Amino acid sequence: MDSSVLPITVIVAISLFVIKEAVELYRRIMANRHKIAAIKKLLSSEIEKNNWVVKSLQRHLNGIQDGWYKSEYIIANTYPKGVRLEEKRSDGGGGGSPIFEVSTSVFDKIVFELPVLDADLFALAETAYEGVAEIKHITDSLIENITNKVNHISPDFMIAFCEYALDELNNSHTSLCSLYLKCTGNELTSHKLRTYT
Repeated sequence: MDSSVLPITVIVAISLFVIKEAVELYRRIMANRHKIAAIKKLLSSEIEKNNWVVKSLQRHLNGIQDGWYKSEYIIANTYPKGVRLEEKRSDGGGGGSPIFEVSTSVFDKIVFELPVLDADLFALAETAYEGVAEIKHITDSLIENITNKVNHISPDFMIAFCEYALDELNNSHTSLCSLYLKCTGNELTSHKLRTYT
């Protein structure tokens, strides 16, 4: 047996191993890119849904600020998964609309996988979903405060609450906008009432 054949087979084996590892690395990188693209699409859809929640909540809070002394506000439990804020004005008019719930289902599913895939995206998502938690807190507080309005120490409490809540909503909305920009490359201008997620 020729002594030069052994080194060639070893070199070929090592070369094949390196090529196989390079191909596997490329496949993992491409799979992660596809996964990140899908996550961005799902997150952007959920952000649009939460953008509607923010817009609706801002409208409710501004309305309460403007009409607190002229109207009566009540919470009607009319939806299987939510409530309706109704206004009864002193002139006999009024109206109402649902108080929508925030959505975190996408983030809840990817929260443990995202830091490994894209640390920068995770940092923005973490901040944005802390904002979503604040939006949920504001929503819950609004319902609680309207439901128990007779227990408030001061009649001006709701005016102060609305001012605080609007400031917090703006901060939360800013973090949602930053995540949306990272996910889509676009400014957050659209909203969705519902999504498939």
